[in-house]
Amino acid sequence: MSYVFGWKTESSVFISCDTALTSSKKEGNLRFSKTSFGENHIFNEDMRITEEMLKIFQLSNNILIGFAGDNDVAFDTVNNIKILLQFRESNIDSLIEIIKQSTENCVPEDNDSSIGLIVGFSDSNNSYLLSYNFDGTRRILVHDDTVQIGSISNEFKILTKKFIEAFVNHPLPDSELLITINSIVQSYGIHDYLIKQGVGGIITGAMLNVHGILWQRDTTHLLYNSIDLSKKVVNNTAPPPKVVNIDNLSPQVVNIIMRDGAIVSQDMYEQKRIYGNIFNTPDFDLWYKRHLNNNPEIFNNKKPKYFVFYMIDSWNITILCGTNKIKNSKYFNVSNWGGGEFYITISQLLMDKLLKKKQKSKDVFKSLTINRILDEEQ
Repeated sequence: MSYVFGWKTESSVFISCDTALTSSKKEGNLRFSKTSFGENHIFNEDMRITEEMLKIFQLSNNILIGFAGDNDVAFDTVNNIKILLQFRESNIDSLIEIIKQSTENCVPEDNDSSIGLIVGFSDSNNSYLLSYNFDGTRRILVHDDTVQIGSISNEFKILTKKFIEAFVNHPLPDSELLITINSIVQSYGIHDYLIKQGVGGIITGAMLNVHGILWQRDTTHLLYNSIDLSKKVVNNTAPPPKVVNIDNLSPQVVNIIMRDGAIVSQDMYEQKRIYGNIFNTPDFDLWYKRHLNNNPEIFNNKKPKYFVFYMIDSWNITILCGTNKIKNSKYFNVSNWGGGEFYITISQLLMDKLLKKKQKSKDVFKSLTINRILDEEQ
């Protein structure tokens, strides 16, 4: 299965997804034994769960569709929607009728759980969040808050809804709301073996409003152990800011970019992975030539929009926003990156955030520490 979730604010609609696919197909070799975030792929006689695809389709500059369930049925349904859109008016009533007609044509009558869809649509005045079959009833619904589909447990669905409701009420720009919620959901797989539920890999998404579609901006994710980090700092006699060799802390660094409808991830050993789909990148060879063959230094500028730090031994997430110029950051500086090494100079302020812990609780909503820092030197 999968995990796709959407939510709505006054001005925008958001849709996010994981990148794991579940299949009964056993042929073929695994290029990677783990997902981008270190989860072990499941590859046995009965099931294959691997990180493989971006499950949000951009059909135009005002329509996004995320899916969970049977891949072939979803592709046929979305392709039918795409075809019908060419011959209908672009309004919400017409879109609902197109979804109804396409699902009736493509979804098997004997399987109410074969697929679920989350749809984002905007016209010149409003943005809309819709779903098909999110509850197994095959209904098409319009939502004003949140909607989730896929195989993730109800425990995590409840948690996602709580976090979305909490942060929607914060005065965050919509783009920062997207990275905040996605980072929280990304952390689920760091603290729980979610791939056994058919959920895993990269969590990413896009926001849509009357101004168009904006995918999550370039993001570097860094996983660390607070105990190792504390020891490293204690043993470092140099005055602040401290120089930390991340490679000696057994962490993981994942750099993720989105270009023309496909995700490219690269780890600290410079292994690249690419995840797209037939709707976003129909001519993959052309996409590859444009973004990788003609731009081999695509990851070497080291200038993501966001740096997200995840503590793996406690539930702490620190999001550094607006880091367009890492070398000018007042919080840290990267001096070496690649070949399995990652050297970072960390300010005392950032270090204090990274080592902060709340009292342990079975309630993740209460035990999560989330720090947002705006890098003022952009």
